[in-house]
Amino acid sequence: CSECAYGLRYLAPNHTEDPHKEKWSVRQFSVYQKFSSVSGTEVWIFVGAPKEIESRIDHYIRRCSLAEVENPFAMHLILIETALARWRWYLVDLTERVQTQVIVFCVWTNELC
Repeated sequence: CSECAYGLRYLAPNHTEDPHKEKWSVRQFSVYQKFSSVSGTEVWIFVGAPKEIESRIDHYIRRCSLAEVENPFAMHLILIETALARWRWYLVDLTERVQTQVIVFCVWTNELC
């Protein structure tokens, strides 16, 4: 019998054009899994999972058939991949915002940056 529990943080866009509001929200969800190799049963519990995760899980479950048992931990890769997907775009946005602030600072102080 194997079991694990963890929390994943992910980013969600706020879909705002207001420059005074944050473009991104850091959110989180929890995962619990228990797998029994003896009986071949699994228990999954998700707390606060976003719709994107739900749809990927549904797709994964539909793809799997009862005849072909996949690795009981394969779904963890899907969860982690989905949680990590937007971090790249967040970092790109953050870099652009910092670069803009540097330019504003240089203009304000009359410095060459």
